[in-house]
Amino acid sequence: MLRRYNGQWGFSEENAVSFGVNEAIFIQFLLDELYAVYLLRLNGRGNRKFELVIEDGQPWMPWTNKDFCDEFPFWSGHQIRRIISSCKEQGVIKTANYNSNPWDQRLWYTVMGANVNEWTTN
Repeated sequence: MLRRYNGQWGFSEENAVSFGVNEAIFIQFLLDELYAVYLLRLNGRGNRKFELVIEDGQPWMPWTNKDFCDEFPFWSGHQIRRIISSCKEQGVIKTANYNSNPWDQRLWYTVMGANVNEWTTN
């Protein structure tokens, strides 16, 4: 899990070596957010703000570039788009559109290999 407490960030060294440091931070953030919202939903505590779709065991959550800019004030919007593009090119994340409203332009994100079936057995 991402160790993001009191302004401190942590990430997987293995992911940093494999994908890059910025990508490792981003990947860990996505994993932690997906897992946290999944647990909230599992325990009946999720609300509409925390949307989650499970497709073939993969959890998906929507974000906008502004959402990411709010989460990562040390990266510009351009840097975030580059990091997302890099993660997608390396096959570590995927994006999709699960929006019911055609005017909703958010992309939904998942980390490849994140499987809720494994989360429920731990």
